[in-house]
Amino acid sequence: MIGIAKMGSSTKRVSTLALLILTTSIHAQTYIFGNFGLSGYSNKYSLTYTGTTTTNVISHNTKTGDASFGASGGIGHRLNFLPYYISLEAGTQTSPNQFEDNSKVTATTTDGTTALTVLSITEKFSNPIIAQIKLGYAMSKRMNVFIGGGIELAKFELAYEHLDFNRFATTPSASTSTFTATYDKTQRLPRFVAGAEYAITPQITWFTTLTYLNKSSIAAVADTNLSTDTQELKFSRKQINGRVGIVYFI
Repeated sequence: MIGIAKMGSSTKRVSTLALLILTTSIHAQTYIFGNFGLSGYSNKYSLTYTGTTTTNVISHNTKTGDASFGASGGIGHRLNFLPYYISLEAGTQTSPNQFEDNSKVTATTTDGTTALTVLSITEKFSNPIIAQIKLGYAMSKRMNVFIGGGIELAKFELAYEHLDFNRFATTPSASTSTFTATYDKTQRLPRFVAGAEYAITPQITWFTTLTYLNKSSIAAVADTNLSTDTQELKFSRKQINGRVGIVYFI
């Protein structure tokens, strides 16, 4: 009975101490942030064409991409329970440069013949709305590191068109046909982030961050020549942002 009483007393003291630590060490901070740096993205397109009995299966694999300077900003709310913290952020950023290209590519059919294609791709991005959560760890009084994840809501418009000088037949001919694919939707892009912060003053902190995004989609397609054919255009987008910026605690 004495041992049980002592155990209960010890448990109560530990619980009281833990509660005291939590209530005295947790505090909340609201802040605004802004950053700038390099943004780079790449899109990979994979067009699968299944023709009629006189044609073969064919695939076009095309890559596009661009790199440019960009900026982002927003507001956040941080809960500190040293040496850790959790931040909730919302904001936006500039979109990547629009990509437009007209080029000639070749594709190979299942029987080994080739088709010369004039390819036209136009990509247009809108500025996204960003929501993310970050978990940080204080390495010292001034410096901490963080990882996190979230989502970007951004509209992406695509116009994909090619003109075939050789139809995808066993014996290629000089006939032409046009294939078009369009995509105009608001995408939800998973967002992964990692970085570090260094406090300059109690209110101002500079930070550096690296963000990675990846998304796969399927575009609507139309063939103006052979309506009985089946086409499918899949594309995957990858984007990396490297930024430096300032956090200002309100």
